Amino acid sequence: MYSFADEKLTYESEVVVKESVELVSITPKESSVVRKITPESEVKAKVVQSTVKQLIDKHFDGEDAKVAYAIIKAESGKNIRATGYNCYYKDGVVHSERVQGARSTHCKKGHEQYAWSVDCSYIQRNFPGKKECPEYTFDLEWNIKEMKKLHQERGWKPWVTYTSGKYLAYME
Repeated sequence: MYSFADEKLTYESEVVVKESVELVSITPKESSVVRKITPESEVKAKVVQSTVKQLIDKHFDGEDAKVAYAIIKAESGKNIRATGYNCYYKDGVVHSERVQGARSTHCKKGHEQYAWSVDCSYIQRNFPGKKECPEYTFDLEWNIKEMKKLHQERGWKPWVTYTSGKYLAYME
């Protein structure tokens, strides 16, 4: 089934723009013909995914490109607006500052106000002392360039999903 709405026709992975169109539905004559219509959000997600891969391939070579993409999927689920908070815990109690014997980990729900740092966007770049992500961190190209810079300085060690091996589940 095809449908025009909001001046757009979405069919599989293509978006066709029409000028000033009323809502119209067309059903194929053959009932055996069934085609999946891809929602516009899925089309946008595929375009973003393609762009992410293109930028990674521009800045990383070979296996490093595959690892970079796997880390992004593991760290943020490819969500450019992903935000994570880090808290100190000792004996199950949250602390807003480091105390002896406390362990830093992802804040439990409701403990974000105690965060000592925030992790931002695709690469979950850590910003100590901040509680909000700077707006520039939500730029796709900044993420890939920053990832390259950090990788050149410290290898893949800045990403817990790498050091823990979690990224391996996302390798293609």
